[in-house]
Amino acid sequence: RGYLITAVEEGMLDKNYLDQLAPTGAASRAQVAALTCLALDLELSTAPLTFADAADIPSGYKSYVATLVEHKLMQGMPGNVFEPNSSINRAQMAVLLSNLLNNDFANPYPGRYITGVIAASDPGLGLIALQDGSRLLLSKDCRYYLGREKASMADLKPGDRVRLIKGDDGQIAFVRAERTASQGGLHQG
Repeated sequence: RGYLITAVEEGMLDKNYLDQLAPTGAASRAQVAALTCLALDLELSTAPLTFADAADIPSGYKSYVATLVEHKLMQGMPGNVFEPNSSINRAQMAVLLSNLLNNDFANPYPGRYITGVIAASDPGLGLIALQDGSRLLLSKDCRYYLGREKASMADLKPGDRVRLIKGDDGQIAFVRAERTASQGGLHQG
C-alpha cells in the first residue's frame, strides 16, 4: 500500500487507476508496460504496433506498449506476438530490468557508474583514458566484458563504448565494452 501511495504522490500513477490495478493479482504485460512508462515519465509513442496480436492490446495500453518497444525495453514473443494479457513472468521481468540498465534508464550505482568512449588504455599501468579526458585507475580484480563475453584489458580498444563501475576504493572494478561494426566486429553489451 505504501508503494502505491508513493507512486501517486510522485505522479507515477493516477489515483483513478488504482481501482483497475488489482495489486494482489498478477500483472499483465500491458500493465507492466504502462507502469514502466509512468514510472520513467516517458513521452508516449504513437508508432503503429506490428505484432500479430496488436488488436488484443487494450486501447488504453497501446501507446505504452509502443513506447517500451520503441525504447527497446520490452519486445514481442516468438511468433511476433506481444501477449498483452498474459501475466509477466520472472524471466520477462528480468529482461525488462536488464534493458532498463543497458539502455541507461536506471543507475544502480549513483556516483559510481561511468559511461564513455575509450581514448587509450595502458595495461601495464592499469589505466584507461576516456575521450572526455578522464583517466581512471583499474583495480587488480577488475572484471572485463566485450559485449557479453568475458574479456581482458588487452581486448579493449580506442573507440569502444564502455560502462564502468567504481569500487568502494574509487578504482574501476567492472568494465563492459561495446565495439561498433566499423571497429572490426559488432559486440553489444
